[in-house]
Amino acid sequence: MEKMRAAILKSVEPFDSRIKVSEKLGFKVFKPCADLKNKLVAEWGRRANFCICAAPGTLNDAVDAAEFCGKILCFAGPGRNYENWNLSPIQGKELEIKGSFIIKDSMPRAVTMLEEGVLDLALIITHHITLSELDEGMRLMRTGEGMEIIINIGA
Repeated sequence: MEKMRAAILKSVEPFDSRIKVSEKLGFKVFKPCADLKNKLVAEWGRRANFCICAAPGTLNDAVDAAEFCGKILCFAGPGRNYENWNLSPIQGKELEIKGSFIIKDSMPRAVTMLEEGVLDLALIITHHITLSELDEGMRLMRTGEGMEIIINIGA
């Protein structure tokens, strides 16, 4: 499990509030930037073998940051202007890109990681709101102030 922990503790995050939480969880965090692939090479000696796109519009960044023959998993859509996408980098780097709404067969591994304390996920809960505060919760998510927001339905 320690090997798995070392493999996952790197991320790219634009919001300072989320960076602070990620760093508390032990992640090495990079901000999105034009020279991200150079920063990854300086840090690891190569680009990323695996990328997960969890926010809309990050596919371009993932393709750029991915190592040759790397794998990219997309939980979020490509964002705007995807119809003008240049597929040459995908083909030229022989990337494997997979879209997913929910990762098939991932639940047992996720439960194992939680049971073994790989991550303290309580740190990512940034807010508790009531159902009447849902608009504020959406604002917190859009601005990056919120990471995981618990909605208390009965409150």
